[in-house]
Amino acid sequence: MILDSAPRAQLRYYNQLAEQLQFYNSDPRRRPYQLKRVGDDAAYGGAGAWWTRTKAQLVAYADKRIVRIRVVGSDLDDAAKRRAAVRLGRLVFRRLGS
Repeated sequence: MILDSAPRAQLRYYNQLAEQLQFYNSDPRRRPYQLKRVGDDAAYGGAGAWWTRTKAQLVAYADKRIVRIRVVGSDLDDAAKRRAAVRLGRLVFRRLGS
């Protein structure tokens, strides 16, 4: 897990999402899938988080912070990795007071 609280996090979150969509939208394994009810869904881009299958990575934004969570485990399928990342992302924001 990586926590980014540098200035202008919301703009960086949106730019990163836009870049992922620009380069990988046609590849279902590499494109970002937006997830609601993890971060701040009022953020630029329409959802407060997104999931990338090939990286097993959740990127979420809330309260001027970006959280990146990568899940490693060869015995877990994509859905299990995504569920684990979502639960941890929600917990992180709850603990940070978002």
